[in-house]
Amino acid sequence: MEVPEALTGRKVLIIALLLVVIGICWRLIPHFPNFAPIGAIALTAGTLLSKRHALLLVLAVMLITDSIIGFYSGFVWTWLGLALIIPIGHGVKKLPFTSKTMVGALGASIVFFIVSNFGVWLTSGMYAPTVAGLINCYVMAIPFFGNTLVSDFLFSAALLGFAYYSLWHGHAQIRLNIPGVTARSRFSGLYHQTQME
Repeated sequence: MEVPEALTGRKVLIIALLLVVIGICWRLIPHFPNFAPIGAIALTAGTLLSKRHALLLVLAVMLITDSIIGFYSGFVWTWLGLALIIPIGHGVKKLPFTSKTMVGALGASIVFFIVSNFGVWLTSGMYAPTVAGLINCYVMAIPFFGNTLVSDFLFSAALLGFAYYSLWHGHAQIRLNIPGVTARSRFSGLYHQTQME
């Protein structure tokens, strides 16, 4: 299920801005560990935008929020784990909606788990710098993986569902009013650039 060729840049822009707002707000409010929409945001951005624009979106959310929350040891690995979800979104975008959501969310959870916890093992000093220490790091992180998996499935279904329903049926009644700026003229190439990648 792909976005129609007639897709307007304005709708993509509105959805992209909503993803940024949701990502920022959620990271700044109290929530359960590893239960957050950022993985689903990266997946949704990967299905709708070019890889470059999707990466900029995800990095913008992380840079803004980490600047407020505070940078931490190994944050680069968290960012890398999220960035690697984008190609997954790009790869599943042609699948039917249910498959897109299931495969994408599962892939996103696994990739983030592997990359982020490798970073914990490498930079935190909590585990021995050995293969056994790496395995122990992954074992200790398994309880957190459950939260990641559940949140990625729930938020991916919600965000992808909203995005694709809005794009096809035009029910996103949000208007972008910026004097002197035509959203379509600046962003209408996002989807078509995605198609060429």
